[in-house]
Amino acid sequence: SSSSSSSAADPRLSSRAAAYPPPASVAGSYDPYAAVYPGMPPHAPAMSSSLAVVSAALSQGVVPTMSAMLSVPASVLPNPDQEKQALVAFKHKVSSVVLKTLNEHLKKKRISKDQYKGLAKKLTHELCDKQYRRHHDYVITPGLDSAVKAYTADYMQKYYRRRDG
Repeated sequence: SSSSSSSAADPRLSSRAAAYPPPASVAGSYDPYAAVYPGMPPHAPAMSSSLAVVSAALSQGVVPTMSAMLSVPASVLPNPDQEKQALVAFKHKVSSVVLKTLNEHLKKKRISKDQYKGLAKKLTHELCDKQYRRHHDYVITPGLDSAVKAYTADYMQKYYRRRDG
């Protein structure tokens, strides 16, 4: 008996096909995670083992080995130009909020112009570093303005306590 003719009539294969439906690229709009995570983008196909190694290394801030990177398509690796553009946009947004907040202290003559410049630079860099340490990206979120204002206000309270004794 030939194996191809007997496997087509095998009932185990039909139940297996029902249990493991084809991926979205084959079956149209099927997504097994859609019911669990509504509103999320379609589930990505499984990664190869080398891609998983590189992704894990990059997410932890570790430079992966060359042999692991050679087997991964270039489209998956981070684009330095996009990261730099994201950093510049994020830093611009953070610095504008920091400057507005510190400007109130400058107008009330609680800090000098030199202190204003130094604090603006210091707080902007601290907030950008903090964002990258926590999230490994520079995404401008809707609550960013209020978070930066709160951080700057807290920092200024500590600054005055240290300065005034």
